[in-house]
Amino acid sequence: LAQSFDIAVCILDTLRTKKMTQKDLAEKMNVSPQFINKIVKGQENLSLETIAKLNRALGIKLKVVDTN
Repeated sequence: LAQSFDIAVCILDTLRTKKMTQKDLAEKMNVSPQFINKIVKGQENLSLETIAKLNRALGIKLKVVDTN
């Protein structure tokens, strides 16, 4: 859950910086706004494909670290 929270904060910070809405991000990723809402609430288990889409859509590199 800590990783989901960190990713959510990073996404929200990036959206704010780029003056984008969650709806804008959803459109760029070709997903529903509800899906983006789940991500930013830390309620979605992100696949590598989704992380790659987020990286492309936001122009960032999300760092995924295995905590085990």
